[in-house]
Amino acid sequence: MSNNTNTQFNNGAKPLVMVYVGDADPYRGDTKARVGIAKMTARLLNGEYIYLDDEVLEKQFPRTPDIKKRLDMFIKNTGIPDIVISRRPYEHRFKGYDKPSFCFSYIAETACGIAVNNGFADKELDYVVAQDLTRENLGKEAQIFLDRYKGKIKGPLVAVLMGQIFRDDPAEKIVRKMFEVAKEYDEITFFLCPSRRTRENYYKLSNSMQDRSKSLFSQDWNGVRGLKDLPNKMRWSNATGVEDLSDKVHVIGQSYEECLQEFNPYKGLLGSADHIIVLGQSYSLISEALFSGRSVYTAGAHDEDYELLREKGYLKSFLEIEKNKKFETASIPEISTNEATAKLVIKQFQESLVSKELS
Repeated sequence: MSNNTNTQFNNGAKPLVMVYVGDADPYRGDTKARVGIAKMTARLLNGEYIYLDDEVLEKQFPRTPDIKKRLDMFIKNTGIPDIVISRRPYEHRFKGYDKPSFCFSYIAETACGIAVNNGFADKELDYVVAQDLTRENLGKEAQIFLDRYKGKIKGPLVAVLMGQIFRDDPAEKIVRKMFEVAKEYDEITFFLCPSRRTRENYYKLSNSMQDRSKSLFSQDWNGVRGLKDLPNKMRWSNATGVEDLSDKVHVIGQSYEECLQEFNPYKGLLGSADHIIVLGQSYSLISEALFSGRSVYTAGAHDEDYELLREKGYLKSFLEIEKNKKFETASIPEISTNEATAKLVIKQFQESLVSKELS
């Protein structure tokens, strides 16, 4: 889109793209998707990008209790945004300015679907939602992650990214498959990484390990609830008829609270893992994992989604790994719908300009 005409933008020749998420959790998938779309939209328009939420407004204007007045004061300093990537409940906050803003407020998977239906993205990318990742950032975070866990990662590193629900695949079945695959390696490390909505699943998985520790793990498996003492070795009891894997299998993990308050391993794990498993439901986790450039295993959800990506081998079923087989992770093209969705935003923005001229 050309930006040679100064009058088509609220602030002159340089368009201003703002992402405003209100009181939403900045770590939720939809927030990160909106940030990624806004950054890409600003880049394609050769414009400026601004992130804004209610916490930022409160810090800047602590003596002004009204949210709308805080927003007005912020915009007085920055200028009226041409495009606002936001949530539908907040659209009304951007009405009433002399030069109105165009608001794009679809949730991530809906925005992706519209982009696909409008020809901006291939059909195989349906439900691959936007994300706030770059190759450079993943590389930097990977180095930080590896430095932090130096000497603690043994053998291949398996990222276990935890989504919302497990559906028909309980933690017990998933753990058994982990051990089954682990038997094929001299050593292997599983890193359990929860997300915003997965506290219950995280404890379900870790408690499954802890409950089975009476017969499957040695008594040195402790601290699993807080996971302060990890990494610890998992032991497979001889009583099960399976050989002892105490020298093979290692587990590292952090609760979601620890990720927020201490060190967040997520991006570094995406950038450094040899293999990735997404457990449960999360379009964001799958989309971010696919951006890593490696094929991704899933379990517990999305079995009927991403059919075309599964046909290409980009997504695989973790529980369908055959016995006596290792992970078969392969390099894949960089998969992202950020640019496609940003082009959809620009198209709708252009249409809004035409509509305003005709009205």
